[in-house]
Amino acid sequence: MRREGDGAGGAPDTARPRSFDARYGTGVRRGVSLGGGGTFFVAWQLGYLRRLAHHGVHIGTADRLVGTSAGSIVATTLANGRLHELFYESKVLSLAPGLMRVLFPADAAEPSQQAALDLYLGSTDADPDTILSIGRAARAADTPSPATMARDLVLVLGEHWGSDALWMTTVDTDTGERCVLTRDTGVSVALGAAASSAVPGIFAPQPVAGRNCMDGGVCGTAVHLDLLAGADKALVLSLYRDEELTEGMLTLAPGDLTRELGALAASGTEVFVQSPEHHPMNVPELMDPTAVPDAMAMGARQADADVADRGLPGFWA
Repeated sequence: MRREGDGAGGAPDTARPRSFDARYGTGVRRGVSLGGGGTFFVAWQLGYLRRLAHHGVHIGTADRLVGTSAGSIVATTLANGRLHELFYESKVLSLAPGLMRVLFPADAAEPSQQAALDLYLGSTDADPDTILSIGRAARAADTPSPATMARDLVLVLGEHWGSDALWMTTVDTDTGERCVLTRDTGVSVALGAAASSAVPGIFAPQPVAGRNCMDGGVCGTAVHLDLLAGADKALVLSLYRDEELTEGMLTLAPGDLTRELGALAASGTEVFVQSPEHHPMNVPELMDPTAVPDAMAMGARQADADVADRGLPGFWA
């Protein structure tokens, strides 16, 4: 187990225990949590947030942007003021699905990769032993070099962190600890997003501050709402809704999101939550680049409805 200050180069340790009692969001007026969900959810979030900006609701002005997996990529573009650029870049890339699959593969080519992915897909809880077993499988998987993913994301995100508001989540494969990456961590934003998005079996765990880090979604709900506990307001974008889950998957158990949202509200935070109207239910389909245009359009439609019917501008003001 690491001690405070054990990060690489003398940087503070990145581990933050999951705790609503810690009230990590104290002092935050407006917070955002962008959850994980593959290429599909990147596209949906881009469509949703870009349409909100069209209505004058600029989510990038949040005091804290918590990004997990797919959400780490979108949160980075918000922090860097590049939301519109990534929206159009993603539309163009969706027209070249072969290139998208090279950059963001969905298939586990080797047996060891498939074993790690299957273990993650079939995990019905986020108990410590479950997370540790996924971490062992992720380290054992014969994936491409960790440097490959970080290099590819530099092309999309650049290297500069952009804002102290940006927090990205990941999970230590060796200890199972939840880690939070910020500008103070001392790594490029592309490496941070690569770690947060390192799906077990698909991508290699990323070396960050002396740790081997995998996807921040290996945690249950993949939204890490305790990091906003105590904030005045929180906008939460989650791929899944509890009512659509009849059994656990991806370390998410039925009822987990409802309990986490309840704990956030109990901390005194006013919460606005939204999810896609419908979405794929497995990793290959979530990573399918051909779904990008429809996902963007769906996000835009839901943003229009949230502005017109759910009072989102007033909530965010």
